[in-house]
Amino acid sequence: MSKYVCFFQRVSSIEERCFYVESSLYLTGGEQEVLSQILGESIYRVSAILDGLSYVELQSKNVVEIGPRLNVVTPFSANALFITKVCGLQCITRIEQSARYVVDDDQDEIEFFVLHLDKITQQVYKHQLTSIVVIDIC
Repeated sequence: MSKYVCFFQRVSSIEERCFYVESSLYLTGGEQEVLSQILGESIYRVSAILDGLSYVELQSKNVVEIGPRLNVVTPFSANALFITKVCGLQCITRIEQSARYVVDDDQDEIEFFVLHLDKITQQVYKHQLTSIVVIDIC
């Protein structure tokens, strides 16, 4: 049984990055802090959200999330796993990154996806993921 936690990184008032982390064990507070430092590559703070809403979800109900197709482990995940192992986090099994956007009600959906979605390597997530292995393609 794998354990699952989601980290959010606020990019702007209308965008955030999501890091979905799957591990073989529950992460301790210290392990979550190390993981936050690894994932927080920029000046933006990374927060672990175990229950509740992320920043973007608090701002709007009209949120679109785009991330990698889940049937393939991405190069980002492979590199992130290597780094976590070097940092002593042996229980991490997969990390994937997605982006959430607040979309205006009058925004043309097709235009939005043309600007943000690579149909070959990405998919739209209908709901926040509860497991990285679930495949729910729109």
